[in-house]
Amino acid sequence: MIKMNFKYEKYKNGIEITACENTEENIVIPQQIDGQKVIKIGSQVFKRNKIKTVLLPEGIEEIGKKAFSLSSVKEINFPESLKIIEESAFDSCSSLEKAFLGQNTQYIGSKAFSWCTALSEVSFPPKDFEIGEKAFSFCNSLKNVVFKEGISQIGKGAFSVCGGIERLVLPKSVKKINVQAFEGCENLKEIILSEGLKEIDGWAFRQCSATENIYIPDTVEKIGEGAFLGCENLKNVHISENITEIDGWVFGKCSCLKQITVPYGVKKIGDFAFSRCKAVKNFNIPDTVESVGASAFSVCDSAEEIKFGKNFKHFEKRAVEMSHNLKTVAIPYTAEEITTDTFYDCPKLNGINVLTENTSIYVPFTPQGLEFIKTLKNGLDYSKYDSLFYSANKEMKTNMAFFRLFENTCQNETAEEAYKKHLFENSLEIAEDLIEKNDIAKIAFMGETKLLPKENTEYLIEFSSKKDSLCTGYLIEYKHENFGKVQSARNRFRL
Repeated sequence: MIKMNFKYEKYKNGIEITACENTEENIVIPQQIDGQKVIKIGSQVFKRNKIKTVLLPEGIEEIGKKAFSLSSVKEINFPESLKIIEESAFDSCSSLEKAFLGQNTQYIGSKAFSWCTALSEVSFPPKDFEIGEKAFSFCNSLKNVVFKEGISQIGKGAFSVCGGIERLVLPKSVKKINVQAFEGCENLKEIILSEGLKEIDGWAFRQCSATENIYIPDTVEKIGEGAFLGCENLKNVHISENITEIDGWVFGKCSCLKQITVPYGVKKIGDFAFSRCKAVKNFNIPDTVESVGASAFSVCDSAEEIKFGKNFKHFEKRAVEMSHNLKTVAIPYTAEEITTDTFYDCPKLNGINVLTENTSIYVPFTPQGLEFIKTLKNGLDYSKYDSLFYSANKEMKTNMAFFRLFENTCQNETAEEAYKKHLFENSLEIAEDLIEKNDIAKIAFMGETKLLPKENTEYLIEFSSKKDSLCTGYLIEYKHENFGKVQSARNRFRL
């Protein structure tokens, strides 16, 4: 039927407009036709139309698929009676500026407002309703999104690639953020997640490159794969205390993240979970973690130390790879087989601190050392340990010597002589390293065991003073007690 340039269909509960022959820029949808209320704008009615403004009457309950897609509409009201906005209803309406949705909104379909590139402000009702997949994706001018208490989920990709959003506040009613919900919001600097949130799904905030801080409330029980992947300016993060797994790529490519605390209770760290976290220096993995996935700590350029807890069991292949400044790893002796591929292309890794029931054993990172670790399940055989000394490099030998001598575990005279000889012959280089680390205990040990030659002490005092090291005082005292007074110390050194 046709009336007032509208084609329509009659149903028991009202009228659906199915087409419009109007050529005007301003459209007023009648509240009634033939004595029945208009309840729906049908599919594609105004698709590609040159209309500028639309006035919808109270009584409209539904806007159909692609009803206004690709049109020139700039202004439209959403009456309180409106319940459903179907798929792509306003898709690619590049002139539409605002969308203030009514109190009875129940459903916003997939891509309903996708590519509305002029849309700058959206407001939602204070109730639970569904936001469909990519409903507001690619709305690059969208800056102000107001979520009110009541909404329980943010749909899949709902606000993906909305480059204008700078601040996001989610109310306590939100329980789940679905896959890719805010992916690619490159200017999203502030994210406030409220207590009550249960799940952050995969890729939810991927490549939100302006985000600097994120507090994941302790009500969150699951963080999906890649949730914060590529948040390259993220500096601080609090992870919920109630998660049991850090999934793959969750914090991958967070290159400004300097510190991260894995909560006690996490059992598994997934593939690439911390890959390319290039600013983190130390990873302390709690006792609850049992397994680490492939490349979980790959290309962590600043990482110098990774400590795994006493219940750790299993590494996937190349779990730690291409972390070129990694020097020390601590693992329990009960961990499953460790190979050179476990720590692939970590050129500065010289040893592994193996945690036993009673102590920590430094083991050189060599094929022989890895074989030795396997034998620790049967107890520590010191003769086998000492045999590793001859295939170790200089730094490994130093660490072995301190383990056996400083920890007072060496009872083999031949081995003890070899260890002391190494420390004495390389005392200058070793002492410089200890001074830079402020390791007074080991410096004092070298002094007490006469492993600091007289000819080096004056230089070491000067070196320590320049480094403003805590070792300076001991070295001055050591020289005074063993080799006479330190000449002109008051004038030469600032202590």
